[in-house]
Amino acid sequence: DGVAVLRYFNEVAADSEKLPSPTPTPAQSPPVKLEIEVSPSVKSDIEAAGKAYDAVCSSVDHHCYEVPGFHADYIKSKGLGLDGVLQMTFQLAHYKLYGISASTYESANQSAYKHGRTETIRSCTLDSHAMCKVFNDASSSNSDKQAALKKAVKTHGANTKNALMGKGWDRHMFALKYEALQEGLDLPGIYQDKSYEKLSEIILSTSTLSSPHIEGGGFGPVGPNCYGLGYTTGVLRGIFDPSLEGQVGFGVACMSYKNKSKVMVDAVHDVIDDLFTVLGPMDKK
Repeated sequence: DGVAVLRYFNEVAADSEKLPSPTPTPAQSPPVKLEIEVSPSVKSDIEAAGKAYDAVCSSVDHHCYEVPGFHADYIKSKGLGLDGVLQMTFQLAHYKLYGISASTYESANQSAYKHGRTETIRSCTLDSHAMCKVFNDASSSNSDKQAALKKAVKTHGANTKNALMGKGWDRHMFALKYEALQEGLDLPGIYQDKSYEKLSEIILSTSTLSSPHIEGGGFGPVGPNCYGLGYTTGVLRGIFDPSLEGQVGFGVACMSYKNKSKVMVDAVHDVIDDLFTVLGPMDKK
C-alpha cells in the first residue's frame, strides 16, 4: 500500500511544480459552517476514542539515525543487493542486543496483480541466523563475515523475488485460517503449534520508501514487543544532524511501544560501523 501512497506524493509534487499556481477568486457566497448534531452517547464515544488514540500515540517511543556513505553505490560496489544488506543490518542489530534472531516482516509490493496488495518477505532465515553467529564470533575473520553476509543477502534476494512473484506463503496461510474461522471449522493443528505462534509474533516490522519529496517517515510497530523500522537510502535530510543534509547515505526511523527505540538505533549504528570495517572502502569501477 505504501507504493500507492508514494505514487500519490510524487504526482502531487510533480503537478505542483509543473502547473501554474491558481489565482484565488472571491467566493460567490461565504462558506457556511456545518453543525453536526450527535447524541450524548455518540459524543461520549468520540471523546473516548480520541483519548485512546492519544494514549497510543504518546506510548510510542521514536528515534532516528542517519549515516553518510552507506548507500546504494557503496553496497553495489561490493557486489551485494542493497535491500538485502539493509535487512541483514537489522538482523545483526537485534542479535547484538538479545543474542537471538527474531521473526521479521518486510513488505513486498504486489501491485503487479489486479487485486494485489502486499506479501511478507521473511528476512530472518537460517542463513541470516548463521551470519549473526559468525559476526558475533570473536574468532571470525573479515573473510568469514563477508562470506556469511553474501550468503544471507543472496537468500534474502531469492525470498524477495518469490514474494514479488506471488510465491510467498504468509498470505496463503492467513487465507486458509480465515476461511476455517468463517466456516466455523476447527483450526488445523499447525495454527496452534508453538512454532507457528512464535513465527507469527513479528518482532522486527520493516518497510522502505524513498523519494525526494518525502522529508521523513516511519513504520509503526505491530505489537508490544515489536520494533517498527522505516528506512531509506538517498540524499539525507539532516533531521537530527544538520551537517549531514545533502549527503548521500542511509536513514532509519525506529518506533516501539515497550522497548526503547534508541537502543535499537544505537545497535544499528554499531553494526554499520562493523560493516564498513568488514567490507572496506568503496570499490572503484
